[in-house]
Amino acid sequence: MSSQSLSKSKYLRGLQCHKSLWLQKDGKIKPTPVSKSSQIIFDEGTRVGEEAQKLFPGGKIIKYEGSTFDEKIAKTKEWLASGESTIYEATFKFDNILVMVDILTKGRNGWEFYEVKSSSDVYKNKSTNVQDVYINDVAIQYYVLKGSGLDISSAFLVHINNQYVRQGPLEVDKLFSFADLTETALEAQNEVVDELGTIREVLNGGEPEIKIGVHCDKPYGCDFKAHCWPDEILNGYTVFNISGLHDSKKFELYESGVTKIKDVPETFPLTKSQRLQVEIELSGKEVVDSKQIDNFLNNLYYPLYFLDFETFTQIIPEWDDLRPYQKIPFQYSIHRIEREGEDAAHLEFLAEENSDPRRSIAERLVRDIPKGVCVLVYNCSFEKGVLQDLAKQFSDYSDHLMNIHDNVIDLMVPFQKKHYYKKEMKGRYSIKAVLPALISDSPYSKMGINEGMEASNSYKNLSSITDLAKREKIKEDLKIYCKQDTQSMVDVLECLKAVTEK
Repeated sequence: MSSQSLSKSKYLRGLQCHKSLWLQKDGKIKPTPVSKSSQIIFDEGTRVGEEAQKLFPGGKIIKYEGSTFDEKIAKTKEWLASGESTIYEATFKFDNILVMVDILTKGRNGWEFYEVKSSSDVYKNKSTNVQDVYINDVAIQYYVLKGSGLDISSAFLVHINNQYVRQGPLEVDKLFSFADLTETALEAQNEVVDELGTIREVLNGGEPEIKIGVHCDKPYGCDFKAHCWPDEILNGYTVFNISGLHDSKKFELYESGVTKIKDVPETFPLTKSQRLQVEIELSGKEVVDSKQIDNFLNNLYYPLYFLDFETFTQIIPEWDDLRPYQKIPFQYSIHRIEREGEDAAHLEFLAEENSDPRRSIAERLVRDIPKGVCVLVYNCSFEKGVLQDLAKQFSDYSDHLMNIHDNVIDLMVPFQKKHYYKKEMKGRYSIKAVLPALISDSPYSKMGINEGMEASNSYKNLSSITDLAKREKIKEDLKIYCKQDTQSMVDVLECLKAVTEK
């Protein structure tokens, strides 16, 4: 049996699913292309790696572009032989397994290597135990480096410290945290050998017969789901769409032969809300709890301000008083109704690109929303979080911003609690699920930008667009999108009022 050539990424893919690895090797089935959002995440990860190199300055880098892997391996050997103490992207091959090490440095007791991740969420259930996928990542590198003749004294996982707050120049020693996986990686070596044997058997055989399951999305979403999953699950409305149902329970139903929601047994354990979703699917009737809806409506008062923020995040904070992954508002839309029955007036703000937008947002917001008014949002935890961060940063506006925060009412509640629920909502309660169910059409489908992640990425990329006409078109699309979010809230509120009057 020939020894199959593997990379670290292929090894990790094989640990997640043998079938996915086999399909990648076979090449006949094309994987789903990487999305724009995923590509942006990858690009940001590259920059994180570059910043982490500053933890060990003065090293030499094996560049990814411009040479073969054999040349990279030869260059690594050359530098090691010449006495280089720190190499970035050092490249090794042992047992026909290729790895590129983010940071390799000579310590007091031997070689140390560091695997860099752009994530801040590397632990199991917020404990000190690192997630298996990261342990496996370090363990296979340990195997190759040890097999290549290096005396490994330490193996570390380097990850983002999301508690770091930038003040002045970026402090890379505070931006990153370290998890020592030396002993864990050493203990995993026998398992690595066993897994390699199994993976190679898989690669030398035919397509594995592996059922779909939780592993299709954990730890990473598989790019062969379109091949393995039935179309009715990927694109239909099935038990996989039951709101809040744990993935393991969804597969329990599926493996028992239950795909359609209406076929879920009465004995199957569901929450009250989930059971209601099943019952509505069977009956086709809508739920209208007029008393609860009236209670909600009675809490509103005029003038009404409908508010929606758009935000983006930075893994590496560019500005002061900013944490990694903190939501940075760059835009808002407001619809204002002074008195019941009057038409809504529209206000909006879009910050200039390529600069910290937070102060300009705060300044305009306290001008546009007075104290003491009723502020309607959709999913209050998001908007309230943005307001709290702004209030914390800008003490001169803190009182006003927190007054806005304290007067927020969440328009999502009647739908989240299923006080108003229609079959067409399909168990969801986001505004993009609720609105079409109420008005039979979605205005978002015809828009240049039609979802939050796209808005975030579009704004982040504005400064890199040299075509001024294209840049202005994106800005206009951003304004249209955000305006529609608050207009949708106005429309949803009118529908709530109307349904209680029937």
